[in-house]
Amino acid sequence: MRHQLAALDWADKLPRRRLSARLFRLGTISDLYNAMGLPESALETIDKALAQSVESIPLQNRISLLDTRSAALVKTGDFGAAEKSLTEAEELARGGSPVFTTPGQR
Repeated sequence: MRHQLAALDWADKLPRRRLSARLFRLGTISDLYNAMGLPESALETIDKALAQSVESIPLQNRISLLDTRSAALVKTGDFGAAEKSLTEAEELARGGSPVFTTPGQR
């Protein structure tokens, strides 16, 4: 929990040039919001992360964010949108490479 709270504190302080690291931290923050029962805050954070151009978001980060979005949508009761987000993540993951990685892994 402490590392997730620290990630929340650092979210807006991260250099823009490290997009993957920033997206990973925003995903961690979204997970924290989901764990705290705050799915609306999780969705806001995910929207902030996904506001980047799609081409600039690394595949691993995009899949992870879509998965977290799906979990938040389930908590809000929007099962249709949750299914759509999860399906999008699964379609992206079909590339065969590991997708749930930290920024330093390749």
